[in-house]
Amino acid sequence: MIFDALVGVKTCSKYVIEKPLSEFQKNKARHDGVETYCRECNNARLREKYAKDPQKKCKKTKQYHLEHPEWSKETQKKWHQNNKERRYEKVKERLATDPEFLKYRRDLVAKKERERRAQKANTEVTKVTKEDYNNILLEFNNQCWICKVKLTKVVWDHVQPLAKGGSHSVKNLRPACNVRKNATWPFTDDMKEVIAIEVRNLTDLKEVMP
Repeated sequence: MIFDALVGVKTCSKYVIEKPLSEFQKNKARHDGVETYCRECNNARLREKYAKDPQKKCKKTKQYHLEHPEWSKETQKKWHQNNKERRYEKVKERLATDPEFLKYRRDLVAKKERERRAQKANTEVTKVTKEDYNNILLEFNNQCWICKVKLTKVVWDHVQPLAKGGSHSVKNLRPACNVRKNATWPFTDDMKEVIAIEVRNLTDLKEVMP
């Protein structure tokens, strides 16, 4: 029996092995609503097909992303969120081995800094003295306000980002050990805890430094 809805199993056509329906991908076009092959066999088939002509698959995938921009944006966002450490390692490797990529990143940082200065010029700016910065560090016991990590290098973070209408003032500045918060606003306690856990799990805390 190929399909038995009562017991929720189906026989994979690849090796004629009976498996639970949960191990088959859905396919509304088929009478039973699932694929002929189980997930394992179907994934193996797709990998084999990709290996024969990877460029063809990449071109097709790129075209699908271009035709479905909202889906593409959400899919890439989820991937980046679930693979942060993997991304950081790839970036570090490229910075060390790819001069063009290093120049691109430096140009990008310079552009962001220009935008930041422009935002600061258009928002409430209060003169922050060296003494003010020292007092803020003392207030937070020389620790990152997000991760509670002892600071060896300070990244001055605007709690409410300049890009989101925050001011450059003592009341809006906090000492941080990393830039993972970026321009996130509102910045909730849950978001703060996620970043803190990520940093605490790093084997080398220097990795969080910009």
